Amino acid sequence: DVLKHDKVDDKAQTIVVEPKFEGETPVGQLKTTVKVDDKVGSDTEEAKLIQKDAQTKTVTDTVYYTLVKGQEYTIAGTLQEIKLDENGQMEKDPLTGEVIKKQIATSDKNETVVGTGSQTQVDLTFTGVTLKPGYKYVVFETATATNPDKKIFDVDGDNSPETSLKDKDLDVLKHDKVDDKAQTIVVE
Repeated sequence: DVLKHDKVDDKAQTIVVEPKFEGETPVGQLKTTVKVDDKVGSDTEEAKLIQKDAQTKTVTDTVYYTLVKGQEYTIAGTLQEIKLDENGQMEKDPLTGEVIKKQIATSDKNETVVGTGSQTQVDLTFTGVTLKPGYKYVVFETATATNPDKKIFDVDGDNSPETSLKDKDLDVLKHDKVDDKAQTIVVE
């Protein structure tokens, strides 16, 4: 006679293992803030400029990154221009519904960094950029492992890159969200 308790859906006998992350940012993630003149983007508000006509500016994008300790990466940025409609909404392609964006600049120099396993920062600069009223500008960033055999993600926080993650390109990390306020400049 054997008594069994083997229900797989019994929450009382279930252990859930959550991924462990170091610092504020999981290893293998980029966060940014953009600055132009004295205006700085944040999680809650874009950097806003008020100007009557197009002006040439320098844009600085501070990239906060947490990457696998000891691995080398190249961090690069592009500045995207997005036209706003009369209601201040991003114009979209009528066929695809995707936001219409145009790359207008790349960072003056790419930065080569070595991951520390904790959050670090680097500035990307875009000089001589013409910013026009009626547009918003969003900085996109990528971190690329300099050795294509090396992987960029460490989701469990053990400072060892994972060899496979579903739906992830494991040697390139992108931060390219058109609606991220911290990486956006709006010119009114």
